[in-house]
Amino acid sequence: MTTVNSSNTRLVDGSYIGRYNEKVRLAERRLEFNADALKTAVARSLQRCDTNIKSLTKLAEGGFDRVLQITMNNDTQLSTSPRQLAIASEVATLALLRAHGLPVPRVYAYSTDAKNPVGSEYIIMEKLPGRPLADPKLHAIQLPASGSIYYASDLPSDSPRIAVPDSDVCIGPSAALKWWFAERASLRVYRGPCADPIDVLRNPALKELAWLRKYDRPRFPLERAYRESMAYLLSDPTVLPLFLAARIPKFFQNYDDPESLQFRPPPTPDLNDLDEEKADVLHDFRRRHTHFFYLASTQRHAGHPWEGNNIPLQADLVLLAKFWHEYSTDPCPISIATARSDSIMHLQSMQEEIDLQLKHIRNAIGISSDGWTPPEEYEAACARALQIKADGLASLDTDYEREMTDRHWPFDDHNEDEYLDCFLCLYLS
Repeated sequence: MTTVNSSNTRLVDGSYIGRYNEKVRLAERRLEFNADALKTAVARSLQRCDTNIKSLTKLAEGGFDRVLQITMNNDTQLSTSPRQLAIASEVATLALLRAHGLPVPRVYAYSTDAKNPVGSEYIIMEKLPGRPLADPKLHAIQLPASGSIYYASDLPSDSPRIAVPDSDVCIGPSAALKWWFAERASLRVYRGPCADPIDVLRNPALKELAWLRKYDRPRFPLERAYRESMAYLLSDPTVLPLFLAARIPKFFQNYDDPESLQFRPPPTPDLNDLDEEKADVLHDFRRRHTHFFYLASTQRHAGHPWEGNNIPLQADLVLLAKFWHEYSTDPCPISIATARSDSIMHLQSMQEEIDLQLKHIRNAIGISSDGWTPPEEYEAACARALQIKADGLASLDTDYEREMTDRHWPFDDHNEDEYLDCFLCLYLS
């Protein structure tokens, strides 16, 4: 745990280091703030003196915020989280959840304006003991629209809003990062609230079209890590229709075996001769079992919103058209020429192969899907990455293959704004 003790503090990611384009990521995450001013704000929120603060330490770090733990002399522990709409929405969301009986942290003070003595937006809240729960009470709360939750006083006067009945909060524009990431913050687009679920589907597409027209920097999704990188956007609480909120929770997900990937019931393991390996086998079975039955129940009761990119979507449409007769006697509403179908399925096969290769390489290097590795493993991971690249280049047959692989090696630093017009850049046997 990192102790924060200087007046002017710079926080970057200290939990994990060592990823490709590390300098870019660290620059994105750099935050300067006044730790002494933060301590003063904490003390005032509790009607205490600064001298009553025993310690200020960094407790955790997410994709886009940090959690600092403040311990008072009586061992009372608070948490602070050093952004404008996102901060306002989180505070109002916590208040709404508490009003509905959910045990969420109590907010003592917050600021949505970085122009304060601390030098950053922040929330000061109590630290609750125990483990986080995915509570079904969340879905039982009836709200009039989709968007993010705010106190009306925290929204600009010209910001659209829909009041929440019997509450002092309202639904306003979405604070999810996908609406504000990079140049999207400057777009004049409608971010909510949306009373019609159709608008929840349409508006993100209109936002992306506006971004493409103005900035026109398309990127081909080379690997699954990039295609799924928008998962971090879920860190901002957003109100959605139930059919769009239906996903497999991370603690139920299991994509590490063919049974789960192909949605097949997991076979019951034979444990008679597996004394030493019994625990691991049972663990794998429980993961597959939970994944399968959660997915089956979701499919039966909630359907499935599309979260992939165009290639698997097109492949699924090809398969749907091919096997339509097994599901309906009506004519299939889509028609895809045979040559086009073959081309789509070939592209899907190549993408799956490259996804698998990248997964094997990441596992061999010892990094996560976005390149993180623990600090103590950083030097060893870098050495493994260099060796794997050298072995890969040595295994290639032509100068062109070596040139393309070296130029587009996904684990090197690279220009993230460059348009990747070809993803066949990885030629490993």
